[in-house]
Amino acid sequence: MQKLSNSISIYRKLIIIIIILFAFIATIGFLLPRRITIEEKIQIKASKEYVFKKISNYYEWKNWMTLDYNFDTSLKVQHTGFSGEEGSSSVFFGEKIGKGKITTTKVIKNQIFAYKLIFESGKYNTIGKFELIDKLTHVNLIWSTTCDLGYNPLNRYLGIFIKRKAISYSNESLLNLKKILQNNE
Repeated sequence: MQKLSNSISIYRKLIIIIIILFAFIATIGFLLPRRITIEEKIQIKASKEYVFKKISNYYEWKNWMTLDYNFDTSLKVQHTGFSGEEGSSSVFFGEKIGKGKITTTKVIKNQIFAYKLIFESGKYNTIGKFELIDKLTHVNLIWSTTCDLGYNPLNRYLGIFIKRKAISYSNESLLNLKKILQNNE
């Protein structure tokens, strides 16, 4: 009887330790940032108008956007509205990337192109903006994105890895865009 009592006591302590550990991990998750923000910049030797034309047209994104088309070859995209106008959108679905919708939210011709990206029916929301600053010999293109990870502490842990990957994809995409723009103008 004493052995049974000791083994129950050990299991009880083990369960309490697991609960405390789980609560600690969840608490740390809630303390992690709810939003991740990325801002990448690149100088492009091309006209402001030409750069804006490429970034404000969702049809063109497949030519330079690394994440979308290279990451998921099953990606299907349907565009609505007129390129470069507020309210235009693209609905997409891919086996790896999932389903989502990107909608143009603000356009200031040759200066700002902003969008909202919704993944998995609102589970993940991202707002992004391209800003062009005209210089004498080039255009500075600033691409900023902010992703809302929500209240789930697991998503906030994943945010650490998502941010690293997003920075890599953003840089690669901007380099692709630069190469296309500088080779074709």
